[in-house]
Amino acid sequence: MKKIILCFYIFFFGMFTVDASSKNEVLYNYIDATVQSNGDISVKELVVVSGTIEDYHKSLLYRNSRLEKHDEIDYLRDAIYNVTSIEDISISIKNFSSTKIYYKNLFDKDFEPLEKFYFKEDIEEMGYIESSIQDGKYYKFYSNQKNTITGLLFEYTLKNVVVLHNDIAEIYSAFFPTLESDLSYLEIRVHVGEQVDYLKMWAHGDLSSQVTKIDDTAIATYSKLSKNTQLSFRVVFSKDNLSITNPLKQSKVSSLKNIVELEEKNTHQMKIQKKQTKIAHKVIFTSDVLLIIVLFFYWIFVFIKYDKEKELLMPNQLPAHIESSYGIEVLDLFWNKKERVESFLISTLHLVLKENIEYDRNKHLFTLKSKKNLTESQEYLIEMLFNQKKTMKESDFFVFLKMIHTPKYEDKKYQNWKYYVHVEYNKQKFYEQNGLPTISAVFVLLLSVFVLMASIYFKVDFILSLFLVCSCLLFLIYTFLISKKTKKGREEYAKWSFVEETMQRNPELIQKNPELEEYAIYSLVFNQQNNIIPLLNKDSLAFQCLEIYKHYEKEGTSRNE
Repeated sequence: MKKIILCFYIFFFGMFTVDASSKNEVLYNYIDATVQSNGDISVKELVVVSGTIEDYHKSLLYRNSRLEKHDEIDYLRDAIYNVTSIEDISISIKNFSSTKIYYKNLFDKDFEPLEKFYFKEDIEEMGYIESSIQDGKYYKFYSNQKNTITGLLFEYTLKNVVVLHNDIAEIYSAFFPTLESDLSYLEIRVHVGEQVDYLKMWAHGDLSSQVTKIDDTAIATYSKLSKNTQLSFRVVFSKDNLSITNPLKQSKVSSLKNIVELEEKNTHQMKIQKKQTKIAHKVIFTSDVLLIIVLFFYWIFVFIKYDKEKELLMPNQLPAHIESSYGIEVLDLFWNKKERVESFLISTLHLVLKENIEYDRNKHLFTLKSKKNLTESQEYLIEMLFNQKKTMKESDFFVFLKMIHTPKYEDKKYQNWKYYVHVEYNKQKFYEQNGLPTISAVFVLLLSVFVLMASIYFKVDFILSLFLVCSCLLFLIYTFLISKKTKKGREEYAKWSFVEETMQRNPELIQKNPELEEYAIYSLVFNQQNNIIPLLNKDSLAFQCLEIYKHYEKEGTSRNE
């Protein structure tokens, strides 16, 4: 359960951590453009920012210097569509009380002029700094107001915007840089003059675009635009009210048919894309929901199978003799979850207690007595210690212990012994070995990432997809944290937990029952020897073994690998 709590802490910490660099959000951008008879356009552009305008920046671009003039006009990329200059720029400001701001009478509200400064240090309360950039102007805004809804009104004139063809007048991408931030809503209104016989508008760059016409006004709207989106629009209208004298803005060809064919082809492609996107939205949403349901139930399955704390029958008392299919060195690895240098000594002392090895404390001598009932690692241990001999001095034994205690000790025989211990440990199958939960978690995570990328690509609301990815990542972390014990592993852990608890809370039980002295050697695995030693008969074999271990500790060789 602690692992689950930890995972959810990581999840919610990540979900609700706010990016400190995100100080504002652009809610709306309203553009009201009026075509003048000389081909200029007067623009009122309102940007509504929620949060703070501190360090808010905006570019006003009027041309694309990379475009070239073509002998035969290129209706997509031709320098004839470049604006000559941007003039009469003024900026004013107003605070709004609500995020619900509508176009009607919006530009009739009282805006206060915003002062221009040349240095940031000169700004006391609020203001802006203007810089010239290639193809336009760049503005940075400063304010001591926090957490407000602020409207910035830009008023300017774009010179020589309208392109005059033989049969029609045209405006194409007059005031659009690439979006510098996410934008909730954009509305563009182009007023072309009264009593026009023909007016048509097309909007490009995002499938959310909608185009309408009211009298002499063409309107384009966009919603939920992402940063770095490239937008453009085209308006064609009757040229009766115009008197353009600039020859650079006269194509001297009839262009309406070509423009309409180009835009109708583009509109048809957009309709296909919208239909595909609508289908993609349904597929992505369905995939998110199905994967979340699958993940939820599979998580429950993994918890119940691998991690749920099951109630096991605990013994009422310690049995007179310990029956185990593995040696104490395997128990030490299972219980402490790591290799310990002490494990070699504990295994040796266990053989002394089993009387495979005899210890003479007066002569300080170990003698090999029997090789019966030994595991493979125990057989190898005896071979290491005695090396075809029958006896070994206690001093030689401690020299060897100090050697294996030495950092980076690379004795091949000792490494082989540890290998045999691991082989026997793995044979017991205390833990699940197939790794199925982790493999499944990685697979579902990859699927969720694919769905998230699809959500971003098709501009679906990806909150649900992001939640799915975070949940899958959380589940992957969880699969690494859970113990994944098998049924045998849980049963063995419960059995030895009872032994450890008895040594800790009721060590007198061993003193009252001499036949339980066999458990004394196991106190070294649980680090309970200090509770057991004072209670043992000093003439007992168990006491002698623990005395050897105390001597080992006194020599200062005890450490963990």
